[in-house]
Amino acid sequence: MKKYFFITGASAGIGRSFAEALLDENHVLFLISRSEHTEISRQAILKNCRVHGISYDLSDTGGIRKLMTSLFDHIEKKTCSGLYLINNAAVTEPVKPIDRLDDEEIQANLNVNYLAPVILASAFIRLAEKFEVEKKILNISSGAALTPHYGLSLYCSAKAALDQFSRCVAVEQNHRRNPVEIHSFSPGFVDTSMLRSLTEKNLDDFAARPLFEEVYRSGRAAEVQEVGRRVIALWMKGRFRHGEVSHLGEY
Repeated sequence: MKKYFFITGASAGIGRSFAEALLDENHVLFLISRSEHTEISRQAILKNCRVHGISYDLSDTGGIRKLMTSLFDHIEKKTCSGLYLINNAAVTEPVKPIDRLDDEEIQANLNVNYLAPVILASAFIRLAEKFEVEKKILNISSGAALTPHYGLSLYCSAKAALDQFSRCVAVEQNHRRNPVEIHSFSPGFVDTSMLRSLTEKNLDDFAARPLFEEVYRSGRAAEVQEVGRRVIALWMKGRFRHGEVSHLGEY
């Protein structure tokens, strides 16, 4: 029997650590990112794990549903024991006050941070309906969903919206015979390129830069591989409660 995982933003950072933690001969991974997944594919060979690397820009929301439909065609229903979606892909750019952004920049950011995970969840739930197996969605959130930051209005608001979306979908799924479990999870400060990029921003664009610099330079940011392993272990063991929003510090 096989478990099938769809992971966005899997070529680097936390997304890659999720993929590495899930490399197993009983798993099939669909990795969706703009960049290639060469190193993960090499590791997958050693673990005898089937990996499908899909190069796709999630800011192009118009093609997401078609993409998911094509990926579900690779699932062998008779041997499928579980279906899982991790909405991890996110961007902070552009990091500037809202009045200094143009319409195209605003749309691109919200497409990746909010509309893409919503459409992915919608497509996943619809396509998975015929499968009588365990089905779960994990939306990767952020402390920024609760804390406003000068220059990060799009990222902060998109993460807050994603949290509420998760709660609402859980209410909907509670009325289904074979529901999809959904959870929104914030990993906290993690040592990734996203964090490092925020420490290099102009103060006129990102007034919270000193806070992020202090976190990064003091070593308070968690190691990305360890975060990936912990999150996957907690999720697969059923520690995340359906419909809730939680933080790694709670575990």
